[in-house]
Amino acid sequence: MDDNEEFRHLCECYFVARMEPARRNEYCLGVENKRGLEPANKLRSDVADIVSERATVI
Repeated sequence: MDDNEEFRHLCECYFVARMEPARRNEYCLGVENKRGLEPANKLRSDVADIVSERATVI
């Protein structure tokens, strides 16, 4: 992945992390349908990391 692609992915992760859990799941299912399982799982994993980091900060 080049720097632009990594930045795009990071922006998407923070965008998805701000969603309510049900909407987050729906979004990830859409990614899975359009991009495949591997990219969807990477997004899920990275978003989960962001959400858990936020939970520990608060």
